[in-house]
Amino acid sequence: SLENDVSIANNIFVIDQNSNSTSLYNTCINIPSSYSWGSGYCDFNDMYAPNSSNSQSYVGVVGSTYYTTLTDWNTATSQDANSVNEDPSFTSTTDLHATSSKVNGKAKVLAGFPTDIDNQTRGTSTPPSNTAADMGADEFTPVGLDAGISAIVAPASYFSAGNNNVNVRLKNFGLNEILTAD
Repeated sequence: SLENDVSIANNIFVIDQNSNSTSLYNTCINIPSSYSWGSGYCDFNDMYAPNSSNSQSYVGVVGSTYYTTLTDWNTATSQDANSVNEDPSFTSTTDLHATSSKVNGKAKVLAGFPTDIDNQTRGTSTPPSNTAADMGADEFTPVGLDAGISAIVAPASYFSAGNNNVNVRLKNFGLNEILTAD
């Protein structure tokens, strides 16, 4: 039987882009079409499903209906109004400590969970606030300025020796606004 009144909050769900298969659909959350949330809810989660780079990646599925975007999922289910679809920028593939400012201070305070996985005190207020809890199992403070190359746009393949233009995509991984990149 299905359990109603389940609450899913403050989690980070990431679809692994390397598991792309034409017969396997990857979803952050999967619920049966007959499910009723009752007094439960799903909110304050990071549902990172990078569909632009993985056509089998979906935020969620209800029954057999797949939702590509968080907005579509929210409209269909009335859940996750305060959730995000952002890369949490884990420290590594084996160290799942988030470092992205996009999940910092975005979680709800949950009674009974005063500390994180590293026994650090969780945030004490609900967003938006400087003392809000972080999504995921770890409380952290992202660095202020942290720009980096997130993708090489062009060239798409090898190029000959000599002077060649290289186009890159810069990403701000930090908290503070970056006004220039020289």
